[in-house]
Amino acid sequence: MKSKRNISWKISVFALLFAVLAVISIGCASADTIYVPEGGNLTIQQAVNNASEGDIITVRDAYTGTKENIDVTVAYLTIQSENGSASCIVNASNSNDHVFDVQQNYVNITGFTVENATGTDKAGIYLNSTQHCNISANNVMNSYDGIRLYSSSNNNITNNTANSNNVLGIRLWASSNNTLTDNNASSNSYGIRLYQSSSNTLTNNTASNNDYGIFLHYSSNNMLTSNTASYNDNGIYLYSSSNNMLTNNTANSNNDDGIHLQWFSSNNNIANNNLINNTNNNAYDTSTNQWNTSTVGNYYSDYTGSDNNSDGIGDTSYQIPGGSNIDYFPLMHPWGKPPLKGDLDGDSQITSTDAAIVLQIVVGSSPCDPETLAIADMNGDGRVSSLDALIILQMAA
Repeated sequence: MKSKRNISWKISVFALLFAVLAVISIGCASADTIYVPEGGNLTIQQAVNNASEGDIITVRDAYTGTKENIDVTVAYLTIQSENGSASCIVNASNSNDHVFDVQQNYVNITGFTVENATGTDKAGIYLNSTQHCNISANNVMNSYDGIRLYSSSNNNITNNTANSNNVLGIRLWASSNNTLTDNNASSNSYGIRLYQSSSNTLTNNTASNNDYGIFLHYSSNNMLTSNTASYNDNGIYLYSSSNNMLTNNTANSNNDDGIHLQWFSSNNNIANNNLINNTNNNAYDTSTNQWNTSTVGNYYSDYTGSDNNSDGIGDTSYQIPGGSNIDYFPLMHPWGKPPLKGDLDGDSQITSTDAAIVLQIVVGSSPCDPETLAIADMNGDGRVSSLDALIILQMAA
């Protein structure tokens, strides 16, 4: 016969397991999805007011035409369009207020066209002292600022288009440890601007047709990698900003300078960037910075040196205009090594993909700068034609 003590122990274990399962069941309760417009949620603000942490607000195409300004006061909330930014427009009711004012952490906003917060210092999407938010796949336009972060950290700003705003496409102010990836900021006064912001990472963003493409102002310890700043007045501009890393960026066809360092912008490391066909200077630096690493410098389209050993690095140094800085290892080619004739995609081999890129150039759907022309012109007639594509196809066979 089993002892009372043994039975009591089993009952205690069972009670404990039941309690744990109850807690797990409550913690894993599925989030609610709230649709707008539907029922009592005719606006996004009504849906936010009715939401709990973890809920998903899905905004249908039928919402477009509604005007409002939304205060996002619930954490762990996702607000998303049903069919993407082209189908769902969020328009400011009060132009002197932010369209989305995100006031809580762990908020996701994705897939909207956001516009008309035109009042001074107002933004289409505004993050105010928030962390761990994701702002993605939005088209933010016709506002004072497109996307603005103030005193916010550890947020992801990804795959947004911030075009045709009155002042800034994307602004970080007193914000740190944020990641900006695959955004496009065009036709603003400033494409992307960091002010008093540190330890942010900018990767693969495009800033074009702005007064300033990417502007760092009193900002330090940021990483800029694989960004493109083209057809601006200034491409990448640092003002009193130090200890930043600029690598593998392209600054081309800007009206003034490709990369410009001004007013005590010191101890920045600038390596393996492509500075091509900028009107004033490809690079300009009045302070003290490192314009290369120990073995890899930058590419300057106005460099006149030679490469007698064909290692891809110029035999003579490049004097940076504006001061005493020197790039001792200037690259002879944007790719850092002599290009393979016909290799348009840079994979070090000739394939049918390269021929397809040539055909895109022929019909005008892909650009052709002087460096690309040098690689694509297979028959040496000084232009890119379908004959060059045919030659590449024969080589790839």
